[in-house]
Amino acid sequence: MAVEDEGPGIDESKCGKLSEAFVADGQPLWRNWPGLSIVSRITQLHQGQFFLQNRTERTGTRAWVLLKKA
Repeated sequence: MAVEDEGPGIDESKCGKLSEAFVADGQPLWRNWPGLSIVSRITQLHQGQFFLQNRTERTGTRAWVLLKKA
């Protein structure tokens, strides 16, 4: 499953931090929902892989999850 946006993209050095709870663009946000951390945790629980990177063909970010076949 993959999701793409057409925003300005993200700072590559902060990609790892974005899957932590209550963090957005590498900065803690006390009001932010822990969206990417939930995706990351659910993926881990199902022995899958979660990826986040800037798109190369245009602006934006791509997030995708790979899960094992049942």
